[in-house]
Amino acid sequence: MEIPICGVFGSGIGMDQSGDRLRIKDWTPVLPESELPADQRLKRVEVDGVGVVVCRDGDKVAAFAGLCPHLAAPMQDGWLDRGHVV
Repeated sequence: MEIPICGVFGSGIGMDQSGDRLRIKDWTPVLPESELPADQRLKRVEVDGVGVVVCRDGDKVAAFAGLCPHLAAPMQDGWLDRGHVV
């Protein structure tokens, strides 16, 4: 089974200006489910040339922009805390 990812970053505010490139209407398969870590670790993938970070949070899958919208730091260097990357 492949994990579908939809657009997760739409504001385009801050240093990460991915904006419209992540604003999509369709789900996009990005990797086999078996490649997604089971322990909330973040995994960076490319979706149409744009970095996206995916992770498991219990029985849910979450996706975030690859760069922090405030400081453009790589999100895969963070960790998941109560559903948010910090």
